[in-house]
Amino acid sequence: MALGLVLGGGGVVGVAWEIGVLAGLAGELGWDPALADVVVGTSAGSVIGSNLRHRRPLDDLVEEQRAGGLRLARQDGPPADPSAALEVFRSWAGVEHMDAEAARRTAALALAVPTPSEDVMVESFRAALPAAAWPEGDLRITGVSVSTGERVAWTAASGVALVRAVTASCAVPGMFPAVTVGDDRFLDGGLWSGSNADVLVGLDLEAALFIGPMGVGATGLGAMSARMLERERALLATAGTSLQVLEPGERFVAAAMQLMDPSRRVEALEIGLAEGAAAAERLRSVLA
Repeated sequence: MALGLVLGGGGVVGVAWEIGVLAGLAGELGWDPALADVVVGTSAGSVIGSNLRHRRPLDDLVEEQRAGGLRLARQDGPPADPSAALEVFRSWAGVEHMDAEAARRTAALALAVPTPSEDVMVESFRAALPAAAWPEGDLRITGVSVSTGERVAWTAASGVALVRAVTASCAVPGMFPAVTVGDDRFLDGGLWSGSNADVLVGLDLEAALFIGPMGVGATGLGAMSARMLERERALLATAGTSLQVLEPGERFVAAAMQLMDPSRRVEALEIGLAEGAAAAERLRSVLA
């Protein structure tokens, strides 16, 4: 069965939870996520997808999270302006369905917020990647142009350095700087969508699996991400691809996870391991 794997945004906590889910599924089913026909990574998912495609063992990724995981350079830059950052998030969360104009408006607000330097951010993410080159296999990493608001999905054929694609994909508006890629600058962090599963439309896949935490929550960015995911599911269904969704359950929600709080990383990892194992039987026919 031709399979697309979609790894969503979710900050440092999302990285840990998604790695846990993948390891839980692999442990129960003997499934290797690196062998998916296509991997789409948004923000947190771009870091994980790059590591998977470079064939880093899931056990290593799990232990890395337990040992501290990726440390972002937030503390090395100027303090954020809370009121300006809040305005960015209000604009972002208030969008019914994201399009280029809404993304451009949100990006314009984000550019006015003090952030760490772009160079510091790029170096932070360089340390999170196992190699400088794009890996073998079909890996697609999302970003959003600050000048046009259009979403892009970079691949090895795009002529873009992997570290810049990943850093741009992880650049949450209002928290991190826009990243220069070619002649433009890009943000993401789930700006267009916490999932971007519709990047798979037209690839003639029988099934796809989305794993990500951004659609959890009845209001704000959670609700907006959930709406985008449902729209993407419908687009994929029309194209003949069945999308399975694995999002956090009650334990994650009850813990009131803050996705950018590194102190919750290990807890999120353990929840992901349990939730991945619990979902294995439901997904057996898709992943076997």
